[in-house]
Amino acid sequence: MMKRIALLLSVLMALAALAGCSAPPADVQEPAAVETAQPAQTAAPSEPLPSGPDEVTFSYADTVAWDSEYEVVIVGYGGAGAVASITASDLDAKVLMVEKAPKGDEGGNTRVCGQHVVDFTDYEEGVTYLKAVRDRYTVWPDEWIELFVKEVAEFEPWWNAFGYTEYETRPRADYAFAGADSVIMYYTELPGNPRLWTGLSEQVQKRVDEEKLEIWYDSPATKLIQDPYTKTVLGVQVETEGRTVNVRAKNGVILACGGFENNQEMIQNYLQRPYNGHLGTKYNTGDGIKMAIEVGADLWHMSATSGPYPSFEDPQSGIGRMVTSAVGANAAIFVGPDGTRFMDENFSPKHGYIRLHDVYTVLNIPPDSWMVFDQATLDHTELLAGFGEGNRAALEKGWIVGGSTIEALAEKTRLPAEALAAQIEQFNGFAKTGEDAQFGRAAENLTAFDGAGYYALRVTPCNLNTQGGPVRNTSCEVLDTDGNSIPNLYSAGELGSMHSGLYQGGSNVGECFVTGRIAARNACAAKEAPAPVTLTRAEQPEPFVKAAVESASASTAANEYIGTATGMGGEIELKVTVNHDEIDDIEILSHHETKGIGTLAFDQLIPQIIAANGTRAVVSGESMDAVSGATVTSNAIFQAVENALAQAN
Repeated sequence: MMKRIALLLSVLMALAALAGCSAPPADVQEPAAVETAQPAQTAAPSEPLPSGPDEVTFSYADTVAWDSEYEVVIVGYGGAGAVASITASDLDAKVLMVEKAPKGDEGGNTRVCGQHVVDFTDYEEGVTYLKAVRDRYTVWPDEWIELFVKEVAEFEPWWNAFGYTEYETRPRADYAFAGADSVIMYYTELPGNPRLWTGLSEQVQKRVDEEKLEIWYDSPATKLIQDPYTKTVLGVQVETEGRTVNVRAKNGVILACGGFENNQEMIQNYLQRPYNGHLGTKYNTGDGIKMAIEVGADLWHMSATSGPYPSFEDPQSGIGRMVTSAVGANAAIFVGPDGTRFMDENFSPKHGYIRLHDVYTVLNIPPDSWMVFDQATLDHTELLAGFGEGNRAALEKGWIVGGSTIEALAEKTRLPAEALAAQIEQFNGFAKTGEDAQFGRAAENLTAFDGAGYYALRVTPCNLNTQGGPVRNTSCEVLDTDGNSIPNLYSAGELGSMHSGLYQGGSNVGECFVTGRIAARNACAAKEAPAPVTLTRAEQPEPFVKAAVESASASTAANEYIGTATGMGGEIELKVTVNHDEIDDIEILSHHETKGIGTLAFDQLIPQIIAANGTRAVVSGESMDAVSGATVTSNAIFQAVENALAQAN
């Protein structure tokens, strides 16, 4: 930081010598011809930039007050973020991953999904199959399908390299299309062993322990910091520990923060559904889409989803649970707000799609629907885990409502009693004849209502995830509305997934693997600094009229010395008080190390350094070791103190 300040000061002094130091007029406004993004927080002003007609050349990155600096910043710790962080760390990049969820809730949809990954036994057949899955859509490009089939084949050796060999491989194509025989699935969740997520998180933590990677939990990214002139993404604004910080990403930012299945406004705008619940993480609220739009990203297939499924939305967790498996041969039907059925209750939709008139279309689940069933079903089938014997726990909580008559049930559900009674009577007739004339439910699953009681559980349409988001090319670069890549911005996973038409199971996790690796490799590649911009005095917008030069962060007395060094999260600044050649005190002026990890080094080392009157490098015979798990921070503390003591001498 000090070097940067000195460099900026020298540049500004040189400019001032060339063009004079008259103050800029106060009424200068940003001209319409200069297109700028909202600037990030800038550093404290010092000398004004030259005024008058003279040209001024500066770098926008130097006008931002950076709190910490990394080579790669990954937004989101789900499957894609995990793969990207592992890959980037192994490329020896300095990596930060910021996660919206608190520690213990990270993982996104990967943590709660079926823990399986798609693959193909034959490349050509796999490509043929996915092109059929794409259906009539054109916004799932051939080059993405071809790359995906090629790259996902590397999952097994990559996974095995970590020592993970506990999985099963079985054929599983969701659709009877050409090439379906080539589809296989790696099932990594074995009894008692949800290996996919635990394996990924183990590998991430291993790199944290090796200090190759830093993670900030409970720290949502809120804004991308973009150079308004070159359009280069320079970093991210993050809310962490009650403050907003600007994090520099020298080589790239990877957005891996999922879709918008928990944002009802976006669901209404993009899916045209008045309400939709979710079956996965509660933290996917479209943050990455909003940030990408702000920097000029284009969007694709925003209406594509995996879902909806008829589900019970648990009031305690807010997470949906699919209910089709609870029907079986029970006397149970799904009815909409008009009291009539809308589907074969035993049919599990193909990720939310059904075949209608020889075309796959999204299953229509009315928002105010109910699963209506009889006394025998209540007494003998636990509809969902945790409902208890006879579903008594759900009854006590009011999740299941009922009565001795259809009219009593209709009053509690606000369903039209006459229509509901007619529907149940019709269904009982189907059970008697063994033929469901409405939806073709199999004869062996048709059981008439026993008439002893009538009960209902609310049914809500819920998605596994959304697929839409910023457009990305096969380098995982995010594209703008002209089809050009936005420099230094990448995406991975469900945020802007390649899927536009139907969805094949295991493909989103496969895409986390494929895009996480591609995005990390490209984000880690060294980048040239954005080209400086040259503006005449008349062109200079207001944010750049004053120089972005930080003042000294603390004043010092005659016996106080400031030392700096670079830690894991950026610059560490310490003030060392020396009296009669002895260290009296060490004050932490600023740092950006992770709470509970890097901060342990401050807690443990500073008292040791004061007691020893120096660091391990300057105290003969003293043994002062770095704190385990915080070696980089420890060494920075030693270096900063030594830097301060050098001034004292």
